Amino acid sequence: MKSLAAGLAIAVFLAACSTGNVGSTQPPGTFFHTTIPTHSVLPVTLLDTTGLVVGIEPWSTEFQWANTALVQADPADPNAFVIYWIGVSAEGQAFISFSTTTPGYALHLEIRPKPERGGGTLVALPRAVRIETSRPVPIESIVVTEQGF
Repeated sequence: MKSLAAGLAIAVFLAACSTGNVGSTQPPGTFFHTTIPTHSVLPVTLLDTTGLVVGIEPWSTEFQWANTALVQADPADPNAFVIYWIGVSAEGQAFISFSTTTPGYALHLEIRPKPERGGGTLVALPRAVRIETSRPVPIESIVVTEQGF
């Protein structure tokens, strides 16, 4: 009977390890992925800890050029907003986190360079991601921060 209990305990432990539940360093929340297909393709990962995000996609509609990352409402959908920024061709990956704060939400953009960043000319590129939510999120309740490379 002891060996059956020990075997069952080992099986439960191994199953938990294989699903990432034991010793996992993955933050809580849901990950979403897309790719911005401009001149220099940019993979984007969003971590949502609010439980509101239902999807993300590249945004190609016109937006205002700015020196910092900004958000704007999607004029066609009250359950969506867009984060946009001016990137460069040396960007290798964009990470966005969306979390709850007091009194609203935080949207943080982190850009990481391409590993093989060479000495070529940097080209400014418009970047934007549409974030769809399960309910409207007032734009004025979102504080945007960013960290470049």
